[in-house]
Amino acid sequence: MKIFLTTILIVINLFSQDIDTNLQLTQQEKEFIEKTHFNVAITKNWYPISFEEDKDKALGISSEFWGIIVNKLNLKTTNIFFKSFDEQIKSLQSGKSDIIFSIGESESRKKFGYFSNEYLKFPISIVTKKDENFIENIDEILDKKIAVGNNFTAHNLLKEKYPNLDLVLVNNVEDGLNLVSKKEVFAFVDIKPILTYNIAKFEFKDLKVSGNSGIDFPLKIMVRKEYKDLIPIINKTIATIPASEVTNIVNSWNNVQFQNSIDYKTVWILVFLVFFGAIAFIHRTATLNILNKKLKYTVEEKTKELKYLNENLQLAIDKKTKELLEKEAILNQQAKMAAMGEMIENIAHQWRQPLSVISTISSSLK
Repeated sequence: MKIFLTTILIVINLFSQDIDTNLQLTQQEKEFIEKTHFNVAITKNWYPISFEEDKDKALGISSEFWGIIVNKLNLKTTNIFFKSFDEQIKSLQSGKSDIIFSIGESESRKKFGYFSNEYLKFPISIVTKKDENFIENIDEILDKKIAVGNNFTAHNLLKEKYPNLDLVLVNNVEDGLNLVSKKEVFAFVDIKPILTYNIAKFEFKDLKVSGNSGIDFPLKIMVRKEYKDLIPIINKTIATIPASEVTNIVNSWNNVQFQNSIDYKTVWILVFLVFFGAIAFIHRTATLNILNKKLKYTVEEKTKELKYLNENLQLAIDKKTKELLEKEAILNQQAKMAAMGEMIENIAHQWRQPLSVISTISSSLK
């Protein structure tokens, strides 16, 4: 997308150089341009009107239009980027910057600057949740809470026409759309191309442009009062730019297609999770390999023991059987001897009485 947009800007700038002959400046105006250097104040994130793409480089509808003017007049400029539109305005008031090329005219701003002729006009539109009905104009939601960019032109125009509106001020468009998405406010208002572009860019799928406020926003170029001589020069240049060329710029931004942005924080989290997951897997695998080796060694040792036991089991059985038989033979012999002793003892007992009688008779005969 970046290459595509840059190519558009280059083509438009080249084309603008071919029509410089239509621009008629006085010698005094040429000398003023030649000897003056201008600081240009740009908001970083006012998509798609003007925003910072690369360092010191601006893109957007107004940025491209301003690029044509710079090339036609050969202006010497330095871009100064600000985070909010309020800071941008204050820089012009303080003299830090000299030009704002995308701004709306208001009474409060006329006190410290001059405005060119308008070069574009857009309706100030209303964004709500998708389930809300079509809104004909701002009068239908006067009792609702509405968000708007702090010190944006839409803010000033609404405040001038509807001083009693309950406005919630935000620093940028994304913040305002977030409030609507979260139902913290009923609506957010700004220029229609800004709303449609940012809804697509930040993927607010629950939001829609529900209608217009009934107020138009004419885009102009603002110059601080010290450089008021630049205003007629800018007006002459605006008059030489064909309306078709301006339309092409607007259409090119209306047709921008967005790719899903990369959330690098999420990517890094996923990378770390994968990394630590891989480490855990490797550690677990290594641990399992060590345990498998130990288990394999233990199984092999036990297998050897079982094999040895199997090979020597019959010998052990035979040896034990022989020992048991020998013990049984000894026990049998001992039993026989015991029986014989008992029998002899019985015989002796039976012979003991008659022998005693014979002994007694023999003794009497003597």
